[in-house]
Amino acid sequence: MSLGRTIRVQIADDHDVVIQGLCSILKGQPDIEIVEPPITSGHDLLEKLRAAQPDVLLLDVQMPDFEVLTGLTQLATHLPRLRVIIITAQREPQLVKAAAERGAAGYILKEEALSSLLPSAIREDAAGGLWFSPKASQSLIRAAGNPIPLSSYQLDVLRHMVRGDTPEMIASALQRSVSAIYSAQTQIREKLGVETNEQAIVMALRERWVTLGSE
Repeated sequence: MSLGRTIRVQIADDHDVVIQGLCSILKGQPDIEIVEPPITSGHDLLEKLRAAQPDVLLLDVQMPDFEVLTGLTQLATHLPRLRVIIITAQREPQLVKAAAERGAAGYILKEEALSSLLPSAIREDAAGGLWFSPKASQSLIRAAGNPIPLSSYQLDVLRHMVRGDTPEMIASALQRSVSAIYSAQTQIREKLGVETNEQAIVMALRERWVTLGSE
């Protein structure tokens, strides 16, 4: 997605290694401008952002002189047009949920593939959307009380996966093509924020969306 304009991005993190890593990712993006200097503490955060006028703020949740939930509330109140993306190592479901409720437009874990995820997140959020990474989305699902985030068809596919059925067996049982089953498995992994079918099966059993005796 391109907005046809330059997106001004402010980094707020107190770790030099993280700042350098984010800058290295973004400097190769022709439509993204990094606002200098980075913000390294919560002291006078609002004043610094008012002066810099960024479109997007990449915000760490653990900076000196900063409490993230209070800070997000203040940012939403005083700088309502600013889009805030949380970048952190913390994936606790209640923290992700609370950040979203207080106006965060995005949430990405530092352990994820930032080089591929971050530019897309910035563009989506700058355009007025929301962008939560696969693992952050998984945390939101858990915080919401473990609703099943799959369609009935995808859940049927997952039930067969739990039973150990191959894609060919699932295709025969559900009267679909084998390629359609592979596509459904990809969609299941994306929705659950996991990388392998085995991880999807483990999550389904842990959250009790299906059981080993599912028919």
